[in-house]
Amino acid sequence: MSGDSDSIKLEQVLTEESNSPLSLRLFLQIKLLSILTFFAIIGVLARKGITNLTTYENSFLGGVIWANFASCVIMGMLIQSEKTWDFLNLNKSTNFLYIGLTTGFCGTFSSFSSMILEAFVKTADIAIGSNTKYPNDGYGIMECSSVMISHLAISIAGLHLGKHFIKRYDFVFPHVFILENVIAIGGGCAWIAVVGLVALPNWRSWTFASIVSPIACWTRFYVSKLLNPKHKSFPMGTFTVNVFATVVLAILNVIERGKTSKGGILSTVLACHFIQGLQDGYCGTLSTVSTFVVELYTLKSPKSYRYGFSSLAVSYCFMVIILGSYNWTKGLTDPLC
Repeated sequence: MSGDSDSIKLEQVLTEESNSPLSLRLFLQIKLLSILTFFAIIGVLARKGITNLTTYENSFLGGVIWANFASCVIMGMLIQSEKTWDFLNLNKSTNFLYIGLTTGFCGTFSSFSSMILEAFVKTADIAIGSNTKYPNDGYGIMECSSVMISHLAISIAGLHLGKHFIKRYDFVFPHVFILENVIAIGGGCAWIAVVGLVALPNWRSWTFASIVSPIACWTRFYVSKLLNPKHKSFPMGTFTVNVFATVVLAILNVIERGKTSKGGILSTVLACHFIQGLQDGYCGTLSTVSTFVVELYTLKSPKSYRYGFSSLAVSYCFMVIILGSYNWTKGLTDPLC
């Protein structure tokens, strides 16, 4: 079961007991949001870091694919873990730390919209800083297929690797509640810290991303909690946030790279950093591959194929309509930052 769908059980815990005072339920919700904030900030920084580290000239595979793989490995370990939760007699699906790690960290560490953007960039041959072109436009179809196949296959393999690893090396961690409380306090402190760090000019794309990432994480959490139960064979919540994040990412790429008669749409590096922060922090966090892969694994065929194909096809079509139409009519250029 995915971290986002597990939040349904959490809602039941917080609302079904009529004797629970409103103040207690409110406190628990704030605590959960603070935990999600902490892991959302850690997740977006990890994704940006590993993407930058693995993006270099002549790399075989690089960029967000490494973040998607790593997040799926961790997600596989978490959904397969049992000893700690059995030792403490806990239902892990309603534990704040578990939700923070799955929905907060793994969901943020991976990015569905970035995968769709990479597929379109390869299709249209518009990679930033590239001076080479395909022999003909037909090679773009092969490149798009290679992105989709490699991302999905490697992410699914990562999920199985994590599950197999924890089956052999599962362990007991008795200090779950202590760590949970420390992280809840750290979430608020971390958010305040990144707001203050906006003053550092060389790191603004990172700090902007860290500021908006928790908001996107909360949105994904509540949208999934609201919509996923409506269709058991089609996780509408995850589908909605993945498609919406892709649409917003396409628009932001038009703003960042779009040409005009007077040059580019953006005129300052600060504005470029802000747009990049929204791309990485909001769109990257709002969409998720780790939960998407878990849902593909959980659904039975042919429902999983229908869900997977619909998610990829609809998102890619929106990317083509928005970013592609601008590229083929006005043109794109390399960003300022």
